[in-house]
Amino acid sequence: MAGQFELPLGRLVMNFGAIEDLLGVGISMLTSKDHRIGATVARPLNFEARLHVYDALVRLRITDAQKLTNHEMLMKDLRSLQQKRNSLIHGTWFDLANTNIDKVKGKLKRSRLTLNKGYEEGKMENVTPEEIVLEYQFAEGLFEQLRRAIKSYMPSAQPG
Repeated sequence: MAGQFELPLGRLVMNFGAIEDLLGVGISMLTSKDHRIGATVARPLNFEARLHVYDALVRLRITDAQKLTNHEMLMKDLRSLQQKRNSLIHGTWFDLANTNIDKVKGKLKRSRLTLNKGYEEGKMENVTPEEIVLEYQFAEGLFEQLRRAIKSYMPSAQPG
């Protein structure tokens, strides 16, 4: 039986991956009428690079003030999601005393280590499965916002 963390973490990874793919679609659609050119540009880029390129392309192509305001808020939220996802997925996790990592439990601890001072300066935080559920639900909402934004930039397009 899987523990409480596996499903929320898996859904967060899946939703984040869907956003990363959708950013590639946005880059492709904003780059050229020949979407193969944009797909070629986006394919090797990681999430951070896709976010940067997509942001730059929107700012070059879109002049509507309200769309740009919405875009800025979406970029802020996507960067926040990226930080939270990276912390959850790439952080160091420790099992709390008297729990079994293979059994259902309520909390794990994750550390954020400051490299300049070494491991002894790491900050430990409790994380619950419910907090991770909120993150993947946040990602689901951002996916829909991004999909609608891309579609609004290219009325004939049908992303995602």
